[in-house]
Amino acid sequence: RKNVWECFFILEEELKIVKPDVVIFFIGQRYDLLLEARKCKITPVTDTMEADFEWLAKAEWEGVLPEHSYILAHPNRLKRAKKGEYLNTVVNLIKQA
Repeated sequence: RKNVWECFFILEEELKIVKPDVVIFFIGQRYDLLLEARKCKITPVTDTMEADFEWLAKAEWEGVLPEHSYILAHPNRLKRAKKGEYLNTVVNLIKQA
């Protein structure tokens, strides 16, 4: 069985084929390293959210990800930490486009 580090390159090819309008990664911080290793830029959604970077971030991967691409903590983690409003934030950002 291969580990996620060895197979993660497949994601880039799948995204290029599917060409989604929106991508939301529900992942933990250790997987951020996988995205960054593939040249994905991860930044806070706004300047005021720097402290909450671990809960919600913007993902930019030129030629791979659409404009609306976000990284959120796993839904169970958001719920336990009472940070569910970040799901609404992403929905509102997408609706505003």
